[in-house]
Amino acid sequence: MDWLRTLHNGGLDPATADLGDLRRHRAVALTAILMLPVGVLVLISNLLQGGIWDSAFVAIALLGVPIGLWILFRLRRPTVAAQIYIACFFRAPASSMIDSGLAGIAWAWLPAVPVFATLLGGRTSGLFWTAAGVCTIADFDVAHWLGVTFPGGLGSAWQAVGIEGTLMVITLGAVSYTHLRAHETSDD
Repeated sequence: MDWLRTLHNGGLDPATADLGDLRRHRAVALTAILMLPVGVLVLISNLLQGGIWDSAFVAIALLGVPIGLWILFRLRRPTVAAQIYIACFFRAPASSMIDSGLAGIAWAWLPAVPVFATLLGGRTSGLFWTAAGVCTIADFDVAHWLGVTFPGGLGSAWQAVGIEGTLMVITLGAVSYTHLRAHETSDD
């Protein structure tokens, strides 16, 4: 249970850890703590709207959270853990777009990925994941233009747009806050 006591510090002892390492570990660990409830809420929202496949993609992506925490705690590799979280955060909406293309709501989560990547992984990570998001949206845009039809789509599920849009805003705010808070508290 020692890991539970130091969960918010990313497995580091604040009394002996380097402040820069502590800041980085806190940001990555608190992001994992944030991702779980948001992911579960998205999963529930998708299930209530009949999005079985979307829920499956979210559930699979959530498996990256304990893997990332293990890497953070045991291997002390916050950069690797952060990239796993970012990849999972990217994978869930990108995979869900297979069903609905740009006519669904899954694409609305992609704009959060570069912010998430920049805050956790730095500028290079942010640029990479921005390019990945742009390419994903462009691919589906081209598919729509070529006449590819996707079985899913927004239809009358406007409630899901409100729920998931709100969760996206909360996620952006919470990730930004977590990053800045970890920065401020490690400087004290």
